Amino acid sequence: MTQYSPVTQQAIKSGEFIPLYVDGSQDSCPNCNGLGAVYYFKTKGGPFRFPTGDKVKWMEFEDPKKRGWYNGDLVAEPCPVCTKGRVIDWIREHNGLSGDCRFTTIDEFNAEAPLEGKLKAKEAAKTILGANDACHGVSTFWGAYGTGKTHLLMGLVNGFCGIGVRAVYSLAADLLDDIRQGYKDRSNDWLFEYRNVRVLCIDEIDKVSMTDWAVQILHQLIDYRYRNDEHYLTVFASNKNPFQYDPGMAYLSSRMTAGAIIEVGGPDMRPAISEYTDK
Repeated sequence: MTQYSPVTQQAIKSGEFIPLYVDGSQDSCPNCNGLGAVYYFKTKGGPFRFPTGDKVKWMEFEDPKKRGWYNGDLVAEPCPVCTKGRVIDWIREHNGLSGDCRFTTIDEFNAEAPLEGKLKAKEAAKTILGANDACHGVSTFWGAYGTGKTHLLMGLVNGFCGIGVRAVYSLAADLLDDIRQGYKDRSNDWLFEYRNVRVLCIDEIDKVSMTDWAVQILHQLIDYRYRNDEHYLTVFASNKNPFQYDPGMAYLSSRMTAGAIIEVGGPDMRPAISEYTDK
């Protein structure tokens, strides 16, 4: 979520200001996309059915009562992240992980006997992370419940954040909830955020309820990243081999199977959590 000054954040929450998102490069600062400033629209009136006055902007809200033309002023303020030297801190604070998950690493993923069936997946994750800031493309880890897919995704996110590459972890269902809530209250353009993050790790992609809206949003998000995969790395975790997805998920499996498909084998780790280090 784009960070503003505390005063602006409060005004956005109250609806007085509406945040705006400008395309740019996240390589220097993911908060302002390298522009050195963040933008918002200071509303003076609206919504109107037709543009009124000189400075107007159409605002799209899920609530039809809020949707319409607003007049006001475009305002820029210095980015509170890169102008204060907090880029690395911001990347780590906004990677979708909390608690002990923020310290999960690929190295601690247990692939020793009798878990050697997981070794290939561990080596694949290390190879992905080894690409550093040249990472790109699509990879999918799949396997039965509890085999360690989530651990590998979290390890990738923490690893990339540690070298200054913005990476985000999210359950697919939570990702859709974020986007829906952002549309509803205009608090953040989450589709823009997820679309443009350098490394996006989406867990449980095959467990989402595929409503028409969910299919539309996931298609927009994943297709954009797929078509621009020279700039982005997208990593999925699935309980099912993407080659075996139902026809209704063909749009997704076709993009997943264009990249690396890695099976996470071996036993379910959850019953033996105290014995093994895998999560």
